[in-house]
Amino acid sequence: MTETTMATRMMATTMATTMATRMTATKRAASLVAVFLGLILMAGSAGAEGKQPTFNGTVNLNTATMDELTELPGVGPSKAEAILAFRKARGGFKKVEDLMKVKGIGRKTFQKLRPFLALSGPGLTKRGPEAALAAPRSQGKKGREASQD
Repeated sequence: MTETTMATRMMATTMATTMATRMTATKRAASLVAVFLGLILMAGSAGAEGKQPTFNGTVNLNTATMDELTELPGVGPSKAEAILAFRKARGGFKKVEDLMKVKGIGRKTFQKLRPFLALSGPGLTKRGPEAALAAPRSQGKKGREASQD
């Protein structure tokens, strides 16, 4: 082999090694970017769940309207419609556990909703700060006496 041929082969080998290394580094960088973006998206969706408003009240399954049912966490228009259809077909709910008989509402969903469900009272009753602002305050004894004077 001549010196020129050996030098050419060495250069070709060096160039091939360099290109392979660069390609591997590029692939690694691309993989890292993909993983990083995936983590950002997952963190963003977890943060969005925490920002959802929390419901603080009770809903009467036997008298609630569609709008009142959609106030419940995890109940959208389609589940609200299913609840209303079940209520109409069965003549109402006998116990709150009957909600699990509605298509789309299983045990886990029911357990999340249970604290907010009732079978009597108004369709929707809010508790907490929103209720204090929405409901008129009743006057105490002193308030009634003052208004009579």
